[in-house]
Amino acid sequence: MKKLFANHSIPEACLSTDNSFLLLRLLSAIAVLFDHSFLLLEKSSQIYPVPRYIDASALGVWSFFFISGFLVTRSWFTRKSVVLFTASRFLRILPALWLTLFVTVFVLGPSMTTLRLNDYLSQSETWTYLWHNLFLRVEMTLPHVFSGGTVNGSLWTLPYEFQLYVLVCLLGWLVTLSHKVAMSNWRQCAYELLVLLAIAWLFAIPKQGLFLPVVLDLFTLPLFASFGAGAVAYFLRDRISLRLDLALILLIYMSTMPTTSVSRIAFLCGWWYLLLILAFYPFPQLLRCSRALKNRDFSYGIYLSAFPIQQIFIHQGTRDPWHLFGLSLACSIAWAAASWHYVEKPCIGLKQYFKASSC
Repeated sequence: MKKLFANHSIPEACLSTDNSFLLLRLLSAIAVLFDHSFLLLEKSSQIYPVPRYIDASALGVWSFFFISGFLVTRSWFTRKSVVLFTASRFLRILPALWLTLFVTVFVLGPSMTTLRLNDYLSQSETWTYLWHNLFLRVEMTLPHVFSGGTVNGSLWTLPYEFQLYVLVCLLGWLVTLSHKVAMSNWRQCAYELLVLLAIAWLFAIPKQGLFLPVVLDLFTLPLFASFGAGAVAYFLRDRISLRLDLALILLIYMSTMPTTSVSRIAFLCGWWYLLLILAFYPFPQLLRCSRALKNRDFSYGIYLSAFPIQQIFIHQGTRDPWHLFGLSLACSIAWAAASWHYVEKPCIGLKQYFKASSC
């Protein structure tokens, strides 16, 4: 018992090996899928019988952003190269997204629309959905698909995620700029600045650009706060004390707190700490599951594909949320596995070719 409640820190070795981030990301994606299974059928009252301010989908997305803040910040400070960092982020996020978009527009859309194929392909809305989403300008509908409803509601978080990647890159570059200037490495500084400006030009678009003001509300503020908290947790990793007794106290408090705006903030802060506990505390079962997932990061593929898969089953007549959850989970895992092995993993491997240009 004394060992169970001992004080633990975050060892440097655990940052890249013995942690449970892969498992937590997978569970976060499944939590979003689970919540949407009830939400899309308007049966959320079956799992949330009383008014709520936290749901499974919110917890999943907050967890994604916290983990991303931690890992992406570490990614920058282990590379300190605009080129390699940018390549890594592009290769991790965009190929799987583009695959999902092309399948959505050219396979799902024609099979689900009430229009004839020629009419569907001649609609400007079809090409707007593809072109805008390719560059993170989120569009939600395709012509006469799912009765004009949302095709993939999960895409809305991706521009914010990428905004934060660019922010980490920009701030990290500014922090290291003085050192590079002192080393008279002007050519590399100019090259990296051009890369940053290219990203700004590519994504700073009228509708939802990366450098335009972001409306902070109850949906977006927790995302930015979670990412920032993850980044801060990385910087303070040597000072963070991981204690199970404190985690149990937080769990008790979080399960009994009233549903107010202040308690929502308190819940979010407590959740960040619990994520660190789950990620780095040496729970044998969690570590064993995470090791089993090594080189099998299906979480992003599940997150991207689950919503349209659920819409297909609903369109085909599924009305029980538990059936919808089981069917869509199985299909999403199958899609995510194919996406990972044939698209995401090979594309991630390409980042080795950018190392020479980052020197």
